[in-house]
Amino acid sequence: MAQNPPSNQGQDPHPSPDGIVRLLERSCVDPNALKVGVESERIGIWPDGYTLHYYPESNGASKRPGAGDLLKKLGESKGWDTKTNEKGEVLGLHTPHGALSLEPGSQVEISANAVSSIQEMDTVLQDYENTMDEVSQPTGLTWLNTGINTIASVEELDV
Repeated sequence: MAQNPPSNQGQDPHPSPDGIVRLLERSCVDPNALKVGVESERIGIWPDGYTLHYYPESNGASKRPGAGDLLKKLGESKGWDTKTNEKGEVLGLHTPHGALSLEPGSQVEISANAVSSIQEMDTVLQDYENTMDEVSQPTGLTWLNTGINTIASVEELDV
């Protein structure tokens, strides 16, 4: 037999102004404790316009590494721990700057650790891009970095 939820009978359904203020104050953060975090997805593009796939592929005379191969090579060259699926295929890396993961369309995402400033985040992202270039440039692969903010207009962004 289903139980009825507890009754709020006899209680004012509208909180007092002091109750609202206390609720909001609990959510306040010291501005000095704020951190900057970034998630960024990049899509791998070959010189002929085709996108990077998870598995290696042959296109005429050339053999292209897959996204899993590139991440595995990157992890091995840097000594980073890998995240794998049940088949042992590489799906991501644990890096000093955060988590690198393969998304379902073989895009590579960095979920950077939170840092204290935008300048520090810029350094993190530049290091990430340089590291990705080390493993992808010899193959001819380039990366498209795209982003979208579905909530704020351009005028509302505080940059």
